[in-house]
Amino acid sequence: MTSGLARSLGAKITGAVALAAVVVVGVLMRLVDPLSTPVIPAEDPYTHMNLIREHLRTGTLEALNPPGTMYPPGMHAFLSTVLVFSGLELYDLFRIGPAFLGGIGVLGMGLVLWRFVGPIGGFVGALGYAVAPEVIFRTTMMAPTALDLALLPFALYMFAELATGNLRWGIPAAVMVGFLVFAHPWLLGLLAPAAAAFAVASLIAPWDGDARAAPLGLALVLGITMGGFGVAMTGCGGYCGTGFVQFLPDALAPASMGLVVLALAFVPALVLAWQPRLREGITMRPGARMPVWLKCVLSAGFAAALASVTYVAVQQGMPPQVDLPRMLGWPVLGAAAFAFVALPFISGPVALLGGAFAAVTFPLVIFNPFDSPFWSHRTVAFFGFGAMVLLGVGAAALARWGTLLVQTLQQHPKRADYSRMASMLLFVPALLVAFSMGSAVYAGTPSEYDGGWYRLYEPCEMDAFEEILEETEDEEAMIIVGSWQARLVLGSLSEDPSSIGADRDFFYDEEHRKDLMAVKDSEGVNLYVVTDRNMDREHPDMPTEFLEGSEWQHVNGWCEMMGSPEPRTNLYQMQEVYY
Repeated sequence: MTSGLARSLGAKITGAVALAAVVVVGVLMRLVDPLSTPVIPAEDPYTHMNLIREHLRTGTLEALNPPGTMYPPGMHAFLSTVLVFSGLELYDLFRIGPAFLGGIGVLGMGLVLWRFVGPIGGFVGALGYAVAPEVIFRTTMMAPTALDLALLPFALYMFAELATGNLRWGIPAAVMVGFLVFAHPWLLGLLAPAAAAFAVASLIAPWDGDARAAPLGLALVLGITMGGFGVAMTGCGGYCGTGFVQFLPDALAPASMGLVVLALAFVPALVLAWQPRLREGITMRPGARMPVWLKCVLSAGFAAALASVTYVAVQQGMPPQVDLPRMLGWPVLGAAAFAFVALPFISGPVALLGGAFAAVTFPLVIFNPFDSPFWSHRTVAFFGFGAMVLLGVGAAALARWGTLLVQTLQQHPKRADYSRMASMLLFVPALLVAFSMGSAVYAGTPSEYDGGWYRLYEPCEMDAFEEILEETEDEEAMIIVGSWQARLVLGSLSEDPSSIGADRDFFYDEEHRKDLMAVKDSEGVNLYVVTDRNMDREHPDMPTEFLEGSEWQHVNGWCEMMGSPEPRTNLYQMQEVYY
């Protein structure tokens, strides 16, 4: 017994070390891109930085540009808390933080799979989550998707615990969904139908193994996710909203429909809580098993459905920027497809949750039902989450079947020689991992995105913006820019984003310009103008000749000899106004 305990403890320690190594690998691969340049990719992070600075400065949650729509503040509240308690610079948090969110997601994937399907499934699923190109891509830029991919494994953990009857997980699951309402409510549009499919599948067919689905737990999973979805549809009084509402017909009145969904979400849970006999009648009896022939029929149906929808999608062509083999890799796609088809034989809370989530997101990826140029390729990362769950579940099933085969052969002396050959099956999960590591896995970003994340500026220009703010930080100043890119970046770096203004009329309307100059001069505010490359590129006709007049002084120029002998970025200061 002592040796058995030692082996068990040794296996757990080995598994923990392996999972920790996978987390480290995942973080390092996500750090390659941000450490290659000091410039944060795309414009979304700069928008979020502006919002955080404005929320912290004013102490209120308002739209950045009133009367604009309020951006869901959940992610900003979370990052503001991290900012305050960590002492980090906001820019550094946005540059490096996504990689560590990715690491948290990898850890969560390993933990949930280890808990419900074993250490091999946890290791394989976590490694797939760590190295899949699209998942890496989406966790190198600070946006709600990076936070989603960190939280989803833990949400899956809570839902699976609830489904097995551990009702105490209802409170943290509700808190998690409540946070998503205010962080990225669009995700609930995926979680709610996946939870519904999971609940129905769990009640129709018994799980494989000894575990039994708890009807009340399933009802709570459905109620929490549908309730969150309903709240998000109402808009929360302007403090949350759904990205998919814009695709719904006006006749559906999303706010009213949200109230209906919210009102009905917990009805099944309330009925089951008040009717113990009904709950007991729905519960699968101990030892219940689905007939093998029925499992085969369901498996064939899953295979036919998967092959049919994939064939149609391939024939009509994938949506813009969707290239699943490159984004996730053929081995991951193949292993996930195998596990999906095999679900009747390996069903369980995590297997069905992952399968349901993959089934909900897959059509949105390959068919583009919203006719959007970006929703489909942005959804690939969420489909990848479901695929990685299936990857881990499938690897665990292969290892389990291989172990049973080896044990069976070892019990028959005449077949002992074959047991060595059969034991090779135990290495199948390791081979899956090796193929996953070698299939389109890299630390950069997919070329399908025109070379990866685009950057608004180059390092020299970012240095110029920082110097501009340093030069004006000790005085009452207002900076006028001619491009929205400069407004975003300067605002994200400034302690007071409201002091940065993108005012096109200032350049085109002389009367408006002189009025503003006079007002700021009378208020004792130093007025500056910044010209940059994006302004010249997007508005080549924007008049700047007035900056050569006596009312303006050229303070400094930066980034000369970068495609042009003239500086790319220039700072001008208003002199005294004589009119």
